[in-house]
Amino acid sequence: MAIAVNPPGEYGRSLDAATRLAVSLEAQLEVVMVEDPRLLEVARLPLTRVIDSAGRNTDLDDRTLRRAWQVERRRLDEALRRHTSGLNIHASVRTTKGRFVVEVVSVAARVDVTLVSQSRSLGGEFSAMPDGGRRAPSSARVTHPEGGRSRRPVWVILDDSAASWRAVRLAAKLAAGYRSGLLVLQTRAVTNQDDARERVQALMTHPDPPAILLSVPGSVTQAVRELRRPEGCAVLLAPRESLDAYGISVVLDMLAAASVPLILVA
Repeated sequence: MAIAVNPPGEYGRSLDAATRLAVSLEAQLEVVMVEDPRLLEVARLPLTRVIDSAGRNTDLDDRTLRRAWQVERRRLDEALRRHTSGLNIHASVRTTKGRFVVEVVSVAARVDVTLVSQSRSLGGEFSAMPDGGRRAPSSARVTHPEGGRSRRPVWVILDDSAASWRAVRLAAKLAAGYRSGLLVLQTRAVTNQDDARERVQALMTHPDPPAILLSVPGSVTQAVRELRRPEGCAVLLAPRESLDAYGISVVLDMLAAASVPLILVA
């Protein structure tokens, strides 16, 4: 399993979902920190400044940005240690340079499950889980991303492909772990909705709250555009082959405001 981060990022919800999936899939966990060279070009512009949440602004140059990346690397190391503490899974971190979406597509091509998360800031994060890894104890516990105060439902795109059914199975596991609801967004490719409903319900390991199936337009991108309140979603799962690099970029932008992770399943 790999997690790639385009700093600065908010790691909590994504690391939580990724750790849960790594435990479920008995997968290794790899973190890939992506440093985008284009940000260095922006930092070298004479009028580039940084404005923090308190409204303070300071000059930005490439040296400052590189230091910020080093801080983000340490933050990521610490966050990863916290989330994997007590779990019998192998976790590692590496750094790469390139465009975030390009790196997402590259890593996704060699793994079975890819978790992608991006904020409206300059950065974001994604993670991926290939086959293999170490077995985690069945009693392992992972903190809910909302601290137990809120139980956002898990959303999943179902287009009747084999990959989308694998996504539904993973979504059901996540919903069970979070003790939250499951919202299945059916595209027009699902012709037998009654059969789909029975199959989805059979995958649910806890009946309350029940899974909800909702019909949406054809493509994954169109389906995401139909989502009126993505801030009410814990994580969105979709079949990987339904999105190219452009589609991934568009969907991530739609989910960015609410920092909702996207999980692509092969």
